[in-house]
Amino acid sequence: MTETAKVFIFLGLFVFTLSMCGYPQEHGKTLLIIKQNDFEPIPTIIKNVRNELAKNYPTLNIQEVTIKGEEDAIAITNKTNPNIIFLVGADIGKTLANNIKDTPIVISDMFKPEYARTFPSDRFIINSLYIPTETRLAYTQKILPGIKTIAIIYNPAKNSDVINDAEKYAQAHAITVKRFPVENEKDIQLIDHLNTSALLLIPDSLVCSIVSLRHIIGKCVAEQIPIIGISEYFAQTGTVAAISTDFNAYSLQAASSIIALLNKMPPSAVPSTSPEKVDYFINAAMAKTKNVQITDEILKGAKKVFGQ
Repeated sequence: MTETAKVFIFLGLFVFTLSMCGYPQEHGKTLLIIKQNDFEPIPTIIKNVRNELAKNYPTLNIQEVTIKGEEDAIAITNKTNPNIIFLVGADIGKTLANNIKDTPIVISDMFKPEYARTFPSDRFIINSLYIPTETRLAYTQKILPGIKTIAIIYNPAKNSDVINDAEKYAQAHAITVKRFPVENEKDIQLIDHLNTSALLLIPDSLVCSIVSLRHIIGKCVAEQIPIIGISEYFAQTGTVAAISTDFNAYSLQAASSIIALLNKMPPSAVPSTSPEKVDYFINAAMAKTKNVQITDEILKGAKKVFGQ
């Protein structure tokens, strides 16, 4: 071997060694993203988290799967053998943890604080999407000043605590919350007159099903009642307004949790979070139909205004 060849080999090894020393810490690591469906806001959250991770961790192996159920999630996780799991919109965290040992799990879901606290901190980081009821009511009063009554339809088995919080807020802010407890879709069909200034929707899987919403919206149209929805999609498709997590800010929170784990921080040292910022959306055309006056100040403060 010539001296020139030896020099080139030495230089090549030297450069390779330097590049490995500076290689990102995620090299060889896998993030498994598990989702239950592709309904918003799941795609937006995942897209934003991916973009944030790509800025500083370009070689991180990210695998994204849609599961059909708990067994499917366990099988995929065992096959993938990830370093971190990002679970979005699938309430199977505890089941997964019972079957997958030693893998930290970052969860993005609508968990209430008291439920989020039931997850052991040595394995889980909870990035809750839950917006407190008092915050939803405060925004409702801001968007619709002067309202006297706000109706809430809810499943007592899941959301009695939400209604209790709503009534505490109402007592302190000169409004009345009208309870409409329902246990099934038949109960919703039996609701006759809401007789209220506004209807506030809350995240309730029974109430916000397609069949239930069809009946609820029909009643509100008949009684000229403005509806406050739970996401941008609701305002875009016909509610007067909607209150939602700011998903850009929220996605940064979720990405930060994953980054902390990539940097070898133990899960117990990574704080669980709740939304730091709330957005609201206005459907100006629907407000006009309902004879609801939306001030210029409210319109300017909206994340988006539809139907102008």
